[in-house]
Amino acid sequence: MYFKTNSASLGKKLEPMNAIFNKNNFFLKQQTGLLSVTQRYEVYDSETKQQLMKRKEPSFGILKDILRFVGYTASIPFYITVSDMSGTQLFSVRRRFSLFRPNVKVFDENEICVGTIKRSAWWAFMADNFRIRDAEGKKLCSFNNNLYSFSKSDTEFAHLSGDIKNLRADLIDITDEFKMQFKGTVPQNDPLRILIFGAVMSVDLLVQERAKNKPLRGGLGFDI
Repeated sequence: MYFKTNSASLGKKLEPMNAIFNKNNFFLKQQTGLLSVTQRYEVYDSETKQQLMKRKEPSFGILKDILRFVGYTASIPFYITVSDMSGTQLFSVRRRFSLFRPNVKVFDENEICVGTIKRSAWWAFMADNFRIRDAEGKKLCSFNNNLYSFSKSDTEFAHLSGDIKNLRADLIDITDEFKMQFKGTVPQNDPLRILIFGAVMSVDLLVQERAKNKPLRGGLGFDI
């Protein structure tokens, strides 16, 4: 079990979670297939370079694949799982179909919902800001898919950084690399860690817009 308390409950004892989430510095690879509707994510320890996690997606079905291929992702249902290198599931992220402000849920390894990710505005295709809430609905932090910094008021909890560049760009795939860092404002065993990871590993399925200077890629390998 990951937790029974939330990030706002500072001072209370937090139950242990998988040791992977208690690291602060990660190195991520995002591989986008130009002729594919899915993306591959790999998470590494920044210090040891050891691979820690990988993302999996089941088949979407022909209709969903077509919609994703043309870049329509904001409301399509999805179900992804993230596991360690032994194949043990660490968490999953799911969304049901909704035209307005779809609700994304993050589940722990025991299939318990630990929180949600939702757009800050009711329109599903225009809003750029997202909010992360705990299982009781309390807001923990926000993030913007342009800057991609996880914060609340003036407190930053985590961010992605690095000059994103194509390590390999051809008709097969595009591979980007970036760094993810948790700040000291997020204690070890805090549930906010797994919720932020849930957002990072599913961001290509959350956004609809195409814009420049954004750190992660979506759709057919174009910037989101």
